[in-house]
Amino acid sequence: MTMTMTMTMTARATIVVGLAAFLMACGSSATPVADAGDAAADPSDSDARDVAASEADADANTGADAPDANTDSGSEAASPTDADAAPRVSYGAIVVELKDIFTSFLATFFDAAPLPLALDTRQTVGDCVLRVPRTVTCPAACATDTTCVGVGVCAPVPRATDIGTLHVEGLGATAVDLETTSPQAPSYQIVPTLPPAACAEGAVVKAGGATFSASTTCITDLVVTSHVPLPVTTGQAMHVAWTPPAQTSAARVQLELEISHHGGFRGQINCDVADTGAFDIPAALVSALVDLGRAGYPTIKLARVSSATAPEAPGVSLTIASRVQLDVDTGVISCGADESPPCATGTVCRTDYTCGPP
Repeated sequence: MTMTMTMTMTARATIVVGLAAFLMACGSSATPVADAGDAAADPSDSDARDVAASEADADANTGADAPDANTDSGSEAASPTDADAAPRVSYGAIVVELKDIFTSFLATFFDAAPLPLALDTRQTVGDCVLRVPRTVTCPAACATDTTCVGVGVCAPVPRATDIGTLHVEGLGATAVDLETTSPQAPSYQIVPTLPPAACAEGAVVKAGGATFSASTTCITDLVVTSHVPLPVTTGQAMHVAWTPPAQTSAARVQLELEISHHGGFRGQINCDVADTGAFDIPAALVSALVDLGRAGYPTIKLARVSSATAPEAPGVSLTIASRVQLDVDTGVISCGADESPPCATGTVCRTDYTCGPP
């Protein structure tokens, strides 16, 4: 007879505020990974205000109705249910990441919508977009607890919140109940870390609190089969291949190609594609990215992502991801790292980590 035990484990407090991914992804950079890994679009500021206003109205109206004529005015009010008493959860990211030697788990919940990515879409081709940095400037200082996110646009800075007990199933043989320990930086982690492949491909993984629950299916590690470094050439599509999953699923593969970060970020290509085993990043986007500029040590990030949102709280996502970062060849000669050979005679290692004229 097999018994499933529920253990309570204390989580170390850590705030993770990132692009994805959702990821963690969302998924993932992953999409974001997340980023390309985002499981759902971020609500607009007006949506967040509407939610806050609705909750305020609900709080104001609670218990405000006139007493029923058939009710004894001296009787004690009914006790709220556990769900009513629990904090309402609107935003959060629960990320499970499959790594070579362990499986990581991190969940963080927030009191406001995630800040928008400081990127604008320049061009879209099929499942891919070219994104470039957004101008962010606010002539007047933003109010306390807000930050500048555009031209004259301030938005609330999300604060991590404690949602009470987080129940997790499907990672290992037993379920776990997680608590936070730091009011200043609440987050949820499984300690000690889980072994590699903590869930089997196709198995269901669930996570939830008193007022929400999300579930998705586990994936296998992402294994890229293309020769590395992958060539990035103007006028040509960039081919990327990987081992497809053994089981057909709704998992996606997210790609993020960025070739200028060591010389100042100029832009990136994000793709969110079916997990079929291969994909060609469109030539038009590759050419446009190269035209923005190149720097030393360019890379591409890939993530296999399985994600879902909680029906009761669409701003809360559960993402399982396997991520890989690989070198690409854009034609520049990278320099500056300990393992890199010296630049050729007559050239120097420049500030963007490429060999070139002094």
